[in-house]
Amino acid sequence: MESVEPRDWLLLGALLIGLLFGVLGRLSGFCFRSAFLEVQERRPGRQIAAWLGALCAAVVGSQALSMSGLIDLSQSIYLSQSLALGALTIGGLVFGFGMILTRGCGARHLVLAAGGNLRSLIVLLSLGLSAYATLRGILAVPRTWIAPIANISIESADQSLVTLASASLAVDADDLLAIVLVALVLIFALALVRIGWQTPIRWSLGVGVLIGLLVPASWYVTGVLGFDEFEPSRLESLTFTAPVGNSLQYLLTYTGERACPR
Repeated sequence: MESVEPRDWLLLGALLIGLLFGVLGRLSGFCFRSAFLEVQERRPGRQIAAWLGALCAAVVGSQALSMSGLIDLSQSIYLSQSLALGALTIGGLVFGFGMILTRGCGARHLVLAAGGNLRSLIVLLSLGLSAYATLRGILAVPRTWIAPIANISIESADQSLVTLASASLAVDADDLLAIVLVALVLIFALALVRIGWQTPIRWSLGVGVLIGLLVPASWYVTGVLGFDEFEPSRLESLTFTAPVGNSLQYLLTYTGERACPR
């Protein structure tokens, strides 16, 4: 096994995690939009249970990896020293409206498109084109205009809520993190009591926990198994927007990046 290159581990791990997410998402109908509608309509049920399970498993698993020293979450894009409140607010609103109008989140449409749903395929194509245009295309121009709006430079190590709160409260960050994790688990338990414990709820909860565990698994694959000190890459986990745009770009420019076969 020592002969396996880090890049091979990265590809194999990504393939396995993608397959697991696809199967679990297909079986459970896992979708953030559905969970949001349950909250809006005040009828918490299967989707809320799934998202609560996924949230707790993802946060606890990710922080456990970070605290163990196996990964450094500050190397990801999420913990920079610049907090772009304006861009995050505008981007979140645009993405949220799109999610409601298309009747599904990006992850749900990805799963449905893999099952042959043409509507979801059109949504994914539109998502990929707009994402790539925003990252590197014509929409990058207004993005650069929006980015400085309400942009806050943080003096502390990163923009994590625990780091910011510990600095302002004069509390050790590790102690505060432990308190937050315990509080999160308690909130999760209380929410389950409120939702109920019927068989469909238990099923959705279990699937949600498994999906949430794919997040720290992705951190481990990109940060440990797939890490190459000679060709280091950014620490990443499950994400669905930029990869769709990059996939379209790869399909369109494949032969332009290497010798075209004759």
